[in-house]
Amino acid sequence: MKHLSLILIAILYGLVFPTSHAESADAFSLSISQRTALITDANKTLTDYVREPRAHGGSNIPMQFWTAAILQLNPLRVIYDRANLKIVIVDDDLSEAGFYLSVPISSYGLTTLDFPELVLLTTQAGKSLGGLYRYRINKPKATK
Repeated sequence: MKHLSLILIAILYGLVFPTSHAESADAFSLSISQRTALITDANKTLTDYVREPRAHGGSNIPMQFWTAAILQLNPLRVIYDRANLKIVIVDDDLSEAGFYLSVPISSYGLTTLDFPELVLLTTQAGKSLGGLYRYRINKPKATK
């Protein structure tokens, strides 16, 4: 009975948060060292972007500011979001998904209202440079 419940939960989870065909199974798997590098590099991207006034022309951060750890993820785009950084890995008809760095100076508190799927990837000890999350936003279904 316990196994049946787990299977049912897994099926329901797949219906609520469907994965895209473009999204590989390990696209969001990061080792501890990769997470640490991503947090450090994402902070550098944010700092460099904010300090360059000519770069500001919207929320999309130009590729020239992306660092090695971000580039290794092959993101579709990197977004300056309320003093934080959103790294978009998947964007299709169903959802947008990627990584979100919430920096300590930001007053914006992440909630499941904004991000229905939000998984903290950093430990308490690693949060001094910010919290790294995996996120997914479901897109509204088109109506006819």
